[in-house]
This record gives sequence, C-alpha cells and structure tokens, in this order.
Amino acid sequence: MVVPGRVASNVVFRLGSQLISYSTASDAVLQDIARIFPRAETSIDNSKLKLIEGEFADVESAMLALSKRLLADFDGDLWLEAAALVAPGGASVMLCGGSETGKSTLTAALCEYGWKMISEDVVFIQHDGIIPQIVRPISLREGTAERIAQQTGKSVQLFDDRWYLNLNAVPDPDFKLQLPLSAVVAIGSVDPDYPGAICVQPTPPEQLVREFLPYSNALHIDGGVEFFLQSLQRSICASISGGSIAERIDAIDRLIHR
Repeated sequence: MVVPGRVASNVVFRLGSQLISYSTASDAVLQDIARIFPRAETSIDNSKLKLIEGEFADVESAMLALSKRLLADFDGDLWLEAAALVAPGGASVMLCGGSETGKSTLTAALCEYGWKMISEDVVFIQHDGIIPQIVRPISLREGTAERIAQQTGKSVQLFDDRWYLNLNAVPDPDFKLQLPLSAVVAIGSVDPDYPGAICVQPTPPEQLVREFLPYSNALHIDGGVEFFLQSLQRSICASISGGSIAERIDAIDRLIHR
C-alpha cells in the first residue's frame, strides 16, 4: 500500500532504509526534527513505515524514542557497542568500544571524510551476516565539534549544540552491509585533551571477543559467543589506543589499504 508522505498531520522522514513518522509529536518538535532529518519522497510504502509514538517535549525525547523503536526490530540478534561504517572506496569497518572511548567522535569525523554511517552506538549482526542500517543522529559531548575541527580541519555542524547527522553520510536505502568486514578495530579510551602517542596493534579475533563480551549480548543468546567470533573471521582485527582524531583516522585508513 502506498500512502502520501504524511501520516495524519505528521511528516514522514527517511534515514537510509528507515521510514519514520512521529505520530503524536507537536508541530514545534516536528519542525525541529525536520531540521535534522530529510523528508521522505512524495509517496512511500506504508508497510515499511515506523511510527514513533509518545509524548515528546523536545528533540532529545524524540531521539530516545526513535532509538528504542529502531532497536526493537532486531530483538534476538547479536549486538555490540560499536559503529559500522563504509569508506569511500567501499571498505567496511566496525569500531568497537564502550562509552568514553571516542567512538562517536571518530565516527562523526569519518563521516566528514566521506564515509557512510551504517550504524552507531549499537551494531546488530543478523544470522545471515547482514549488518542492518540503523541511522540516527549521534549525540556528541560538549566541545567535541571543536576538537574535531582543531584536530582534522573539518567543520562539524550540530543541532542544539549536541546532535550530529551528516546527510551525505546516510547510505542509500537499498544498501546492505554484509560480512566479512574489511576491518574490526577496538577503540581504547583516550583523554581528549591529552591523547598521548597512538598505538596500533594487530589483535587476534579471540582476544577481541573476550574484551568485548561485556559490551554485547553474546552471552545471553544461543551460540552468541561462537557467532560473535565467526563474525570477525576474514577481517583485519586491530586495537587502537591513544592518538589524536586525525591520527586515528590515518591509522584506520592504513589498515584497510594495507
């Protein structure tokens, strides 16, 4: 069934393969969302539409509701705290790391270098080896945009001094990221003001799995650990610690082109 690009009084937005409508949002919140998200085409497939319902006092509550709605579609699949991106040349990379490792900062910076963002914060790996698109704005801490500009020369535009989404980094709706990935990189924590010297080390897949079990649901699904390990096979696996944003980007670029 095809419906026009509005549902009731609400605009339909497209984020990669996702079609989204905030069915109960106020006009004021919708106007703010429309400054971040692109609108969908004139007509859409209603069966693919995700309605986001609830009381939205501001953009932050709307973004949280979006995250919960998107993540609910992949209940039962393997997930881990990571970001999945595709380089301009087609190489695919997963950045694994817990909170305060600079993963989101690095993801935003890579998007400014022409990379496509498949998923950020949480990456799902389906049983068929597909990493689904879960494109949504990245929440960046205060001062992050300034650090990216200082260390890379790239200007990062934020909404409400917090939300980042580069529409040029949103993949085509039909794009599917399939295992194996070109590289899987463990991102170590770093002091943004004193990052220290960069260190890049080859890391066996088994070690990466052990390190990131606490940041995944692998122990809580049948065969999860084995599937996690299998997902890393045939990928370059490495760990990066220290280094500026620009140095980390350069290290990742060398990994996928070696």
